[in-house]
Parts: sequence; structure tokens; C-alpha cells
Amino acid sequence: MCIRDSFLHFCQRWNHHLLEHHQSIEAFGILAADEVQPKAVATQNGLNHRDWTRTEDRGTEEQLEWAPSPSPSPSSSPSSSSSPSPSDPGSTCEDCPIRLSRGWTRLFNGYSMLEEFCKVIRGCKSLLYIEHQYIQDPTIVQAICDALTEHPQLRVLIMTCIHTDLPRGLVGSLIGENDAVIHSQMCKIHGIAPDRVGIFGLCWVDPDSQRVKTIYIHSKLLIADNSCLVIGSTNLDSFSFFHSSEVTAFIESEQSCKQTRERLFREHLGPYYTEGMAGDDQLAFDTFKRVSDQVFGQLQATRTLQWRLVPLVPTEKYTVVRGIAEYPSILTKTMSTTGLTTPTWAQVAESVKRGYVLATGAGMSWFRHKLKALL
Repeated sequence: MCIRDSFLHFCQRWNHHLLEHHQSIEAFGILAADEVQPKAVATQNGLNHRDWTRTEDRGTEEQLEWAPSPSPSPSSSPSSSSSPSPSDPGSTCEDCPIRLSRGWTRLFNGYSMLEEFCKVIRGCKSLLYIEHQYIQDPTIVQAICDALTEHPQLRVLIMTCIHTDLPRGLVGSLIGENDAVIHSQMCKIHGIAPDRVGIFGLCWVDPDSQRVKTIYIHSKLLIADNSCLVIGSTNLDSFSFFHSSEVTAFIESEQSCKQTRERLFREHLGPYYTEGMAGDDQLAFDTFKRVSDQVFGQLQATRTLQWRLVPLVPTEKYTVVRGIAEYPSILTKTMSTTGLTTPTWAQVAESVKRGYVLATGAGMSWFRHKLKALL
């Protein structure tokens, strides 16, 4: 049922996008969810595994097995199931531990998904693990703070970006979404219980330049008490909840939580991971804090990395890490996508970024000389 709901959401987004942007329906085609039916292939650990069959494009035996859909009832039609309805909350299966929550601007109330997140967060009592790209929605941040206040044994581990791709400078300040806003929210959470909150980023060393660079975290994942795994497309910001189309799965499975948590902890802690962390929240939390502090000490003293885990609170450590760990500028990204990534072009890009070549006539002459040499 959860898989069918996911496919229904995709169909609705596809059709809505075509109509919203006046795309050629003949070129792309309207998707009708009634054309697709699930065929049960296995049942394992209480979860239904299905593949999807479609009436169009019969295909070959090596491809998916195609089968006709049942005839629709007179009261239903493909268009009705494929068009989003404000009253469509998505079906729920009682014997399935997975439930979907989705938000869609002007079509679904984003508060329902936000309430789902807050309910899971506030109910967490032992260990809350969050790995997210953007964590800046004030309601989510307040829910984390409330959980820390209400549950004295709760520990919070957050993995997030050192640098984000949000607008910087004046533009970022005007829209109220930038790195400074995210860091202020992280400081608010850390300030509630500094000894029970750990906020971290990831770095790596470029083997060519030997420079420390950031690992961009694009995850949207949350694990609460090894009882609920939350994963989907939703960022923890107001844009995702109220101005975008998002879908998130809430998986109430202890096995899924434990397996995901173990895999991520092994990845982030590397040689410092021990088997005892699987069932010991305090040991896992303390190890994250200890390793990140050791790495930070070496990074600050020698600008080299002992491991990739670095702390992002308090502000003093955050400032040092951001000053050392490099993140490509918009100009550098553009040059990379166009193939202009040679060392000489990198020097030109860095000079333009710093304003050197525009500062003096000598700088402009140097810039023209470099261009002629390359072209």
C-alpha cells in the first residue's frame, strides 16, 4: 500500500507539473495511476514487497512482467486518481509499519507533515539521530529543545553541512535562509543541554591539493530511539513544509532503525566504531564527541585531518572549521561543469573571487595574458 501511495504521489506531481508549466501533454503523456497495479512477489519480515505492472508497452520476457489492470468501476476514472485532491491524505494499512506523509503547496496542508515530525521528535527519550541538509524550521528546532527538556536522558546527534548551497550575503539575509540562520538554530539546540547534544560535519582531504574540503550532506534522515526511521525528500525547513511538494516515509521498524544506525555509525566513526555501540546509546554519543574533539584539535593545530568527523558547535569551533574546510564557490562550480578545471583556470577563478584582477590595470593585464595563453 505504501509503494502504491508513493507511485500515486509521483503520478500526481508529474501531471501537475505538465499542467502548471503548460508542457506538451502529447510529448510527455499524462500518467494515470489506474493503469498500474501491484503484483505481490514476496512477504518478508512483515513488509510487503511488490513490483509494478503496467498495461502500456507490453515489453519482452526479459523486461518487467506486464499484466492488464482490472477494469475500473463506473464511479472511478484514471483522471480522478491521478489528480491531487486537497482531501486526499493517502491510505493507511494497519498491518504495515510504514506510513507516508506528504506536503504540496496549495493542495495539501503542510502542517500535517510538520506535526508528524514533531510527534516523533517529542516522543524520543534515549537517542535522536538526525542527518539532514537543512535544519532551520523554528517549529522543528523547538520540538528538539522541548524533547531535551522533557527527557533528561535524551541525547541528540546531528550530522549536517559545514557549508550549504543556500544564498549568501544580502540575498540570503533577505530571504531568511542561509548558513548563519542554520547555525543560530544549532546553537539554540546545543544551548539547552551542551553535554547531551553533538552537532557535526564531515571533511575530507583532496589527494591532489592536500587541502581540507567539506563533504556535502544531502541526507534527509531521522532515527528516534531505534523505533522510528524517517526518510524522504523533506528538508527540515519551512520551504519543504509549506512551499514545495515532498513525501516522507515513517518506518516503525526496530530492525530497520538498528541496521541503518549501525551502517551510518560505522561509516562516520570508521576505525573508532565498536560493536558495543549498537546497544549502548551513551557509548555511541561519547565516541562521536571524543573523536570529533580529537580531529578538531589536530585540524586547528596542523590543518590536517586525523578522521573526517568535525564539531560544529560551539561557534568558536564552527568558525575555525568553516575557515579551513573549503567549499567551492559558484564560479568554481560553473567552471567545473564547463570543464575549465585546469590549475591555471583555478588560479584565475581564485583571483577573480578575491578581486585582485579587477583592482588595478596591472591585474587586468595579467588576466588578459592568462586568457591569451589558454585560448
